[in-house]
Amino acid sequence: MTTPSSPNIPSDLFANQRVAIIGGGVAGIAAAVRLSEYHVPVTLIETRTKLGGRATSFIDPTTKDPLDNCQHVLMGCCTNLIDLYKRLGVFDRIEWHQKLYFANTQSKKKPYDVMKADPLPAPLHLTRAMLGFKTLTLNEKYAIARAMSAIIRTSFNNRNKLDSLSFLDWLKQHKQPESAIKKYWEVVIVSACNESLDRCSSRYALQVLQEGFLHNKNAWTMGLSTVPLLDLYDPAESLIERAGGTLDLSQGVQSLDFNEQSQLIDSLTLTKSNHSFAADAFISTVPFDRLDKLASDQLKETDSRMQNLDKFTVSPIIGIHVYVQTYGKQVMDLPHMILTDSPIQWIFNKGNEKGYQHLHCVISAAYELVDMPAKKLNEITESELRRVLPQMNGTTIDHMRPVKEKRATFSVYAGLDKYRPSTMPNPDQTQNLFLAGDWVDTGWPATMEGATRSGYNAAHAAVKYMLDVSNHSEARKVEAQLPNSFQVPDLPTSSLYKFASHLPF
Repeated sequence: MTTPSSPNIPSDLFANQRVAIIGGGVAGIAAAVRLSEYHVPVTLIETRTKLGGRATSFIDPTTKDPLDNCQHVLMGCCTNLIDLYKRLGVFDRIEWHQKLYFANTQSKKKPYDVMKADPLPAPLHLTRAMLGFKTLTLNEKYAIARAMSAIIRTSFNNRNKLDSLSFLDWLKQHKQPESAIKKYWEVVIVSACNESLDRCSSRYALQVLQEGFLHNKNAWTMGLSTVPLLDLYDPAESLIERAGGTLDLSQGVQSLDFNEQSQLIDSLTLTKSNHSFAADAFISTVPFDRLDKLASDQLKETDSRMQNLDKFTVSPIIGIHVYVQTYGKQVMDLPHMILTDSPIQWIFNKGNEKGYQHLHCVISAAYELVDMPAKKLNEITESELRRVLPQMNGTTIDHMRPVKEKRATFSVYAGLDKYRPSTMPNPDQTQNLFLAGDWVDTGWPATMEGATRSGYNAAHAAVKYMLDVSNHSEARKVEAQLPNSFQVPDLPTSSLYKFASHLPF
């Protein structure tokens, strides 16, 4: 594993400056790690007792096991999240899967279809696997192929113009049968974007398909953490402290203290002590609704990035942890299974221990189920498990733990793009306030990759700002050598994809 190198700059360059980061989720960690590499003293303020934000773990009171609040997945196209894990030294804790298993309840002999790449270049690398799907009819495969061709021939720029069109409407425009929508499009897009097809922006649905499956043959591979999510982010603390920074956990922020005269943020008012915490630059990584509460009316009037926060909505996710008493046998020997035409999109095999097999079921865009009583939700989950896993016959479920994330992600509804604020302020906005979080304008849907990109962007903007106002003798030299971005490049687009994207049919 190659760890990205740190820049060679004077260790005292920012000795008299400090950046305050509000929020210790993925975006906050990403920003703190990159700033620490530039020897920027950081104070990261987080209301929870541990880092990770929504991508975290908790101890189940019944089993005493650490459980992830929801299964978080990365793909080969998530180049910046992969880069962050390398910088944290935890990339070796990610297990990569070269096959995806789709449930096929129509076949008793082989109750699943397998998506895997062959040696053909992108975008043909998954074609043979898709043609072999037993769950899809010939007409459905032909319809999906037609739509994929249209997606390939949609340039990235033209894709971005489709933000106001729902993906369901896009599918109807491209004559996709209802059965293909249920069996294929729905499970892929709802899982990836955490939004229903009738609400999801076509821009982001097409982005998932283009950049996640079609343009590079390594983009679609799936990575899963082999440790509780909490363990992935522990190394950030030592990285921050080595750069002279601190973590202030179990601490909240009441307000961003805006100075009307200087048009800058002077400090934060902390919740516990009600004291002010001064810094030179501020990075907010909290969700849109929380930022709305932190910003004063004067700040909102001055900084137009704060004026459309009420346009954002949330989309829920439910994770159900299931412990099956196996009596020495496995009820599921695959690492995961993708369910079609089901309220559950994914089942993850978390392994066997103490005579039990731990399965983790995930329901994305769970609008209709999130307020359902736990008992009813468990009944639906058990029914689906017994339907798709024949080995469940004769077994007993010992324990089920549903975890409802009502505010799991922001909704990428059609038409949202114009409201997503930039990380870096324009000349008329607050110059020392930088916005991060998956919901800001990253060009990505609600993903950990988007959160990481926003954190990298905020760190880059904060470094540039502090160099601009610094009196250090080396500041101008370092500023001249500062890269244009802290983001790492996307995977390259294959030559065949580029050629196919210009075909007339």
